[in-house]
Amino acid sequence: MRAQAVCGIVLLAALAIASVAKGEEADTQAAKVTTAESGFVGTWRVVVTNPDGSAFPVLASFLADGATIHEGPITQPAAPGAPNAVVFQSAGNGVWEATGETSSALTFEVLTGDERGTFLGRVTVGGVQTLDPGEDSFTGRYVITISDPTGEIVAEIPTTAQGERMHLAVPQSIAGPAAPSGRGGGPISPVMMPGSNIADM
Repeated sequence: MRAQAVCGIVLLAALAIASVAKGEEADTQAAKVTTAESGFVGTWRVVVTNPDGSAFPVLASFLADGATIHEGPITQPAAPGAPNAVVFQSAGNGVWEATGETSSALTFEVLTGDERGTFLGRVTVGGVQTLDPGEDSFTGRYVITISDPTGEIVAEIPTTAQGERMHLAVPQSIAGPAAPSGRGGGPISPVMMPGSNIADM
């Protein structure tokens, strides 16, 4: 009987040690995906695609402290029948966090107004993103929520996006002999934005 009791105590002790070890392993895995160490940290060239297939460019920065900044076209034509002709958009400001080694989630807001300075409402973007293994591109799925000045939601639009990491690109003509090369050691290519023409540079 005593031997059985001793065996029971030993078994419980072993289970407790295994539980602690498993917990420490989980903590170690969690530490690997902190926001500050995530591969999303940096600045990205992003192309957002609407449900109708139209697309627009955005510059997005993910900071190590969990802040995020997004800058798209500052103006766009107003919707047909609107009393204003143009919609002006602020930069987007918000927060993000790593949700895994290759995933993240974000929320940011953009303020809108018209040509007379009238506040039109907020555009709130929330979504999830997946980083590619090379950490130089990502894909994302988002919902754009448009609210009027009172906060009432007037539209929700699902979108997708693809991002490409921005790298240092100093023109050789001003960089001198110590100019950094492009990724992989090759020459630096001109920075191109959607719709730009290298002949205009």
